[in-house]
Amino acid sequence: MDFIPPVAPFVIADLVVDQLNHAYIRCDGDGQILTINPAAERLLGIAAEDWNGSPINWLIESLVTDMYCPSRASAVYLEAVGWAHGVTAHKLPARHSSGKALELVMHTYHTGTADSPATTFILERVEQRLEHPAERETTLPRFQTLTRLAPVGILELDDQWQCLYANDKWCELSRLGRDESLQTGWVDALHRDDVNETLIALHDAIGRGLTFEREVRLQTPLGQITWISISATGLLGSHGRVSGILIVASDITERYRANEQLRIIAHRDALTGLYNRTVFLDRLATALESAVSPVEVALLFLDLDGFKAVNDTLGHHAGDALLRQVADRLREIAQPGDTVARLGGDEFTVILSRRFARDSAERVAKHIVQRLKEVYQIEGQQVFISCSLGIALGGQGKDDDDKLVQRADIALYRAKHSGRARYVFFSPELDRARRDHSILVSRLQYALESDEFDVMYQPQVDIASGAVIGLEALLRWPQAPRQDIGPGEFIPALEDAGLIGPVGTWVLRRACNDYRRFREAGVINANTSLSVNVSARQVGIDTFLSEVEEILESEQMPAERLVIELTESVLVSTFESGVIEQLKTLGVSISIDDFGTGFSSLAYLGKLPVDELKIDQSFIRDLHARPQAKSIIEGIVALAQSLGLHVVAEGVEDGSVLPMLSECGCTTYQGYYFAPPMLRDRVLEFDKSLVVEAAASPDCEQADRKPVQI
Repeated sequence: MDFIPPVAPFVIADLVVDQLNHAYIRCDGDGQILTINPAAERLLGIAAEDWNGSPINWLIESLVTDMYCPSRASAVYLEAVGWAHGVTAHKLPARHSSGKALELVMHTYHTGTADSPATTFILERVEQRLEHPAERETTLPRFQTLTRLAPVGILELDDQWQCLYANDKWCELSRLGRDESLQTGWVDALHRDDVNETLIALHDAIGRGLTFEREVRLQTPLGQITWISISATGLLGSHGRVSGILIVASDITERYRANEQLRIIAHRDALTGLYNRTVFLDRLATALESAVSPVEVALLFLDLDGFKAVNDTLGHHAGDALLRQVADRLREIAQPGDTVARLGGDEFTVILSRRFARDSAERVAKHIVQRLKEVYQIEGQQVFISCSLGIALGGQGKDDDDKLVQRADIALYRAKHSGRARYVFFSPELDRARRDHSILVSRLQYALESDEFDVMYQPQVDIASGAVIGLEALLRWPQAPRQDIGPGEFIPALEDAGLIGPVGTWVLRRACNDYRRFREAGVINANTSLSVNVSARQVGIDTFLSEVEEILESEQMPAERLVIELTESVLVSTFESGVIEQLKTLGVSISIDDFGTGFSSLAYLGKLPVDELKIDQSFIRDLHARPQAKSIIEGIVALAQSLGLHVVAEGVEDGSVLPMLSECGCTTYQGYYFAPPMLRDRVLEFDKSLVVEAAASPDCEQADRKPVQI
């Protein structure tokens, strides 16, 4: 079936007016004649085909009597089409093509659309009486026949706004019968919230001779809403007075719904339904402009702690479900006037515009941190997650929106690097710390280019024999601008700056090269392992696996002696990617660093392809102070042994804990008690005879022994 395009309301209106015997001429926005109806042909004695496409002022010029010169005819046209408000009416002494004099009234009004403007000229003889009963009697049947099957709703009202006629399409749109629409019944179809405003605007437009156009709602007796586009024009009777109104209504419900969907897309986050970044920035600017005190607006930035691990282990669909639940909880907390938005990923923001903004912000922040920590039910599984918050305050004459956003972001950064699951207010000190961080990042870039980094090695010792069975490679920055800049500060900065990839590759290559030197020097034996820490961002680099393989080959490093240390969160987040399995395929061993402090802990241990656990030093420090710490270590060791995993105790600084570790089943330790991290040259000078003497067997009094000064 051929596609039949929808008929524009003004086209139907032209057809209807045609049948009412009004003589009219319609032209486009440039004044070119588009249509001359039969009534106009009869009135003027002209043929439409002779004039269609010609300028309208040519036709006027040919019609006016001798008292009108051509320039006057053009002036009449320009005055007619140049109106800004209302209909213009001109008495126009004219002549029929036969030469017979005519006394006409010419009315001019706009039709068409904004994209396709048009002007319509209505011509009437002064003595004409369109409302003559006999004439209406012949016109009405033709009018009804034409409009009955029209694809738009059509109403004809009299000068008292009483409905005289409603076509089938109107009855379909309004769900009213034809008789129900007559008189004032048509008004009942208008939505109760739109009726007063619509009727007032319609009355004003028709009274001023304008074409009325508006999008309004119809509400059926059952409450169904239909959106329609109304186009209404006055019907002119004798002496140029309005004798009635013609209303054409088009169903635009589908178009309205499509536009509404586009509006939602433009202003709402598709996943959560919260406001998006565009609306957030607009609301923030408005809040600051409306503030009447310097501290009235509180901006909260928050993101979820460990969201990536959840997303990677349970799947993106589960991550999306979690984000929707977080959004629901934020909606519950928000008060009227607050703005909650999702900026992207797991980043959300809340704008508070209240008096005593700091108190309100702290109260809301506490509520958010506590509420978001509560358990989530995701696809039948319990998920625990927390959030970090950064808060910045602003108000009248104090800040612009960009500065406030920057401050909230700085506070969020501090919250995440201060332990997470907390909120932090922005302060000038944080701003200085952020600037210092930027300087540090620049300095690290220079350090990488200038080869300022170094690698130190800390021995891993067998508790029973005291023999060194492994070395851990540790990145250090000897030429740091401050002595207090340690790995805990500059390694996160390397990650933030995107430098951890090249630096991590350099560390791995250097450590493998040094391992070969140590073997050649006889400092270590063929069974000694080499542990190297790798960050999450380094594992995520596409070239990571190929770089590991290339380094193993070029540095002649036995793959079975290389241990890659990863934190629990990194292991969990990379579990689905297959990277760990591919490392294992190369022959490399995998160790979980700082075990017991990361995401999931025991839940995923049986699924992870690991070979070793390193018990976090916080448990070792608590061995004497907290009796339950020993029970925890015993549990970790028992679980590891059941899975065939090697266990290393980290951070041993006191020899008195060694018997306790041995009792727990732990066989290896590492820490300052035996030796601090050493540079390569110091390791090459290492006296193997001191190694056994430094750490005696568990049967000896470990607490009485002194660590060897290496």
